[in-house]
Amino acid sequence: MSDANHNQAPLREPNGHPDHHYRFHMPYFHLNSVFGDDWFALKAERFARFFGTPTFLIAQTVIVAVWIAVNMLGFTEFDVYPFILLNLAFSLQAAYAAPLILLGQTR
Repeated sequence: MSDANHNQAPLREPNGHPDHHYRFHMPYFHLNSVFGDDWFALKAERFARFFGTPTFLIAQTVIVAVWIAVNMLGFTEFDVYPFILLNLAFSLQAAYAAPLILLGQTR
């Protein structure tokens, strides 16, 4: 290995300022935060982050297991097999989760 690359001076920005390459971004800086920092956007981001946590996945698994067990073992039959209400609950959750996750990704 040669030491020629290690002896070179670090590259400098054209005007010496480290943020010089952002000069073309400034006219569009106002577009960075599409949804702003209002309470709804912050709550949506928190919900979107929560959907990917082990706590959420474990809680949802427990709820689904209890739902199926209660209906299959005959404690009550509010949603018999093929579990149409459970399917509706999943669809409703997906309908709310998808936009919240997309909203969280744009921030």
